[in-house]
This record gives sequence, C-alpha cells and structure tokens, in this order.
Amino acid sequence: MKDLNVIDLTPVGAKYAITTDWFSAILSADAGLIDFESPLPLYSFDFGHIVFKKMELCAPMFKHGYEIILDGKDFGRVHVSPRSKAIFKENEMQFELCNNIHYEIAWTESLDYLLKKMSWKVANVSRLDIALDGIGFFDVMKKLFRGEIEKTGKSKIQFFTNSKINLEGCDIGKRSSNKWVTCYDKSAELEKSNKYYIKKFWERTGLDTERVERMELKLRNEAIKMIHNFDWKKLSDFEYLASIFRTYVEGGYVVNQETGNMKLTRGIVDFVEKGTDSNVSRKKRIQFINWDYLGGEKLERLSTKQSNEIYRMKLSCKTLVWIYVATKKNTGKEYPHYLHLAREIAESINCLQWMVDKYEGWLAEFDKRKFDYLPTYQTGYAGQQLNLYEMPTVSV
Repeated sequence: MKDLNVIDLTPVGAKYAITTDWFSAILSADAGLIDFESPLPLYSFDFGHIVFKKMELCAPMFKHGYEIILDGKDFGRVHVSPRSKAIFKENEMQFELCNNIHYEIAWTESLDYLLKKMSWKVANVSRLDIALDGIGFFDVMKKLFRGEIEKTGKSKIQFFTNSKINLEGCDIGKRSSNKWVTCYDKSAELEKSNKYYIKKFWERTGLDTERVERMELKLRNEAIKMIHNFDWKKLSDFEYLASIFRTYVEGGYVVNQETGNMKLTRGIVDFVEKGTDSNVSRKKRIQFINWDYLGGEKLERLSTKQSNEIYRMKLSCKTLVWIYVATKKNTGKEYPHYLHLAREIAESINCLQWMVDKYEGWLAEFDKRKFDYLPTYQTGYAGQQLNLYEMPTVSV
C-alpha cells in the first residue's frame, strides 16, 4: 500500500550493489607466534598459505608493520609492537583489510581463517565503511543543493562543486564524527583510481557500469558498538549490510541501556518536502532508495550516554595524557598510570579508537602550548597523584 506521507523519488527499476569498502580493527593475540620486538623481514605460516612481509613504514603508534599475503594475494596490513604499552596492550595490533578484498566473495571467512591460524581475535572494530552503489542518489542531492527539498536533523552538509558550480559530491555529517555519509559519482572516480576490480564487482551484481553513483556510510568504533549484537563475521552478507546502512541513513529504534525503553530516531540522510510548516513531522518525507530490492531491515541500536557526559570524559582523557607528558618532562620519569587511566575512561565510553586517533595530535598541541595549558587545579592534582604514587609502602 502506498504511503501518502512519502514522496518516492526512487528511479523505476533501480538496481543496487552493496559491500564494505573499509574495515579496520584492533586485534589481540592469544599466542606470541611472532617475536614482535625482534622481527624478521619475512614469516610464513600454514605451509605458505599465510605470509608476512615487513614494511618500511608503519602506523605511528607501533614499531613494525607487515603486509599480509593470503594464498598469494594481498590481503591486509597489520601493525605490531605498540610504542606505548599504556595505550595499547602488549598483545594488541592494528589491522586493516586491503581495499580489493572487500569486492571478493566472503572475505569475512578468509579473515576468520587467518585469525584462527594465528590465534588472534578481533578486540573491536575501529572503522567500517559500507558502500551502496546505484543510481538516483545525485538527483536528490541536486534538489537539496538547489533548495528544492530540506534536510532534517542537526548534521551539517557540505557540497563539493567544480569550477562551473556543478555538483560533484557532498558530505552529510562531520568527517570528525563517529558517523557520516558521502555521496559522489563513483564511475568518474574510478577513471582516476583505476580500481578495475570494483567495475568487475558491478558486472557480477548486474549494474549498468556506464554510470554508477555511490552513497557511502562511514562508521567509527563508537557508532559500531551501538549496533545491537553487531557481528563482523556477517559483513559479507549483503542483507546485513543493507540493514546497518538503512538503520543509520534512514533512522531506526534506539534502546536505552538503563531503562530498556525504545524510541525512533531520524537518520543521517533524512529529507522532506520544501514548505512553510515549521513542524517537520507534518511534511512529506523523501524516499529515494528501494529497500525492498536490498532487503534491509532496521536494526535496534543501543543508546549512548548523555553527550555532555561523553564530552567531559573525553576531556578527562586529554587532560590525563597532558599530565603524563608534563610529569615526564618535569621529573624525567614516566608515570604510565595516567595513560592507563585515560585508556580505561576511553574504553568505558566506547572511544578507545578515538583516543588512539587523537593521541599524536594531543602531543603536538602540548608542545605548541609550552606548558601554559594546565590550570592551577590540574597541576595541583598532578602533584598530589605523584606524591601518592611515590609514597612508600608501610608494613604493619
């Protein structure tokens, strides 16, 4: 039955292809199969099915990086031996899947095989990008660009145009946030990137490869952990991807973790007809994706803590890192318990990856401020903590 409160702009006969386009995670090792502190340039496991080749460069938080070659094919990158044992535990690693693997069938099974052979496991997923390819997205974005329809919600939108002010793409939401959406002409982008494996993926899924538009949902660790019963092993299932995509793009139910109450929230990409009525709920919604074709069902999400509480706890993480640096510079000694506490706070609010991403920037910001950043109560707090930390144990 047709919904009278919806304006359907979905192209007739629209087809889609959906896949992951980015997957990175923090892994933990149950067994030390590689001597990460004194690494060799090459390792081979499982009769040569798994090969690790040492890279010249690695992620800044780690000492060594390896290319992972699985059955003769580039599969991923892993960074090992953390520089700071307070931020990353000694047995933790940073992993990223190669882009071409996303466009192969059942990549999650290959990753599961690798993890089992290496006695590794996924501690948490740092970032997940889901790409929906098809047509019709840009027509709606152009209407929004021209002011013919309106966007609901607080998320900001940034349009990208060429020299002739023709729309080439847009971002909905901040790139620095834990979730945002980008939309652009993927066919045009492929001419520059030469990722021909993506075109072959389109051919397998039955898309017309002459012109394909992409809407891409990007989720960081905080947003991923809010998905009820999230399972990375199901990321090769297109219906599961469609469900995650639909839940965040179109909106869905959020469950309060304390009370169990549920409420329906608006999505990142939520448009309504243009009008003078200030009540958004009375305006007709714009639909432009055929969810029946994709088969995606909205998932439940867990509510996060209050945003002001999250902000205060994030600020505490930053302050603890700065106190750690200040005490090290002032005393010549390291007091890693400050970093341990910062990590514990970040983990409690599902923001460990956020802290990892911010850490190097905090150090640079500290150096620029030349120690004038700490108010009196914070320097006093640091001194008290040092006294307590160095207080000798008294036997009774």
